[in-house]
Amino acid sequence: MKKPEIMFGYDTSIWEVSNIVENKKIPLDTLINLGDDNFFLMEKEKFKIKEDEAKELDLFFKYKARKYEKEIKSKFRFIT
Repeated sequence: MKKPEIMFGYDTSIWEVSNIVENKKIPLDTLINLGDDNFFLMEKEKFKIKEDEAKELDLFFKYKARKYEKEIKSKFRFIT
């Protein structure tokens, strides 16, 4: 993510954003919180994704990410 500061305010503290910038890794818990806050839908223009894709991302992180935690972390090394 080029500008992780856009996550601030979506149930993500400035400390968490600073940690993400410093370590270049995003905790899965942060992505789950973002999905719960409809982050991808609200920021779809910045990600250049369609509304249905944004909703799908939010729903995935909100409801399914825990089930696929191992797969997510092994496929996307920037997610911890």
